[in-house]
Amino acid sequence: EVSHALMNNNQIFGLFLEGLESISPEVAKNLAKHKGAWLYLGIRQITPEVAKELVKSQSEIIGFARLEQITPEVAHILAGSNHALSFDNLKEISPEVARILMTHELALFLNGLEILTPELSQALVTQDRHYLDFSKVKTITPEKAVILAKHTGGLVLGLNELTPEMARILIGYQGNSLSFPEIHEISSETQAILSK
Repeated sequence: EVSHALMNNNQIFGLFLEGLESISPEVAKNLAKHKGAWLYLGIRQITPEVAKELVKSQSEIIGFARLEQITPEVAHILAGSNHALSFDNLKEISPEVARILMTHELALFLNGLEILTPELSQALVTQDRHYLDFSKVKTITPEKAVILAKHTGGLVLGLNELTPEMARILIGYQGNSLSFPEIHEISSETQAILSK
């Protein structure tokens, strides 16, 4: 089979199959044999059976380009894996699923998440994480910023603006790196706060 042949090609750094919208457990089992750094799939839904095969992957990162939702059962399976996890189209998750995902010990890219509620923010920082990516979150309230500032791993926020008020809160960030990839200029007042 094609999937089996691809897995045996050790020269492929990453296997990107964004157009693959559904797979069976058998196909997932073959794809999990890929030894490159990335295994990136376009599946829109994921069953527990498929998840159980994918977490056996030899890749360092398992990414989902189009996955729109995951159940608590699937979240438990994925959180127990030894891979960084990337969800590019997961626009919202429940606090229950968030708490499960936060038991994951490696990087967690929630690149599709656009809105952080206070409850969800709290759920996402209850455990120490190496790296959390919320690059599509464009705005947060001061209340949410206070919660996120307690995170002790790396944090990426897609904020369009860093106000002095927000800077005062986030300057107390307890993690090891704080990234704002979408901010292209900051006021002199904000600069002064960040330089303290």
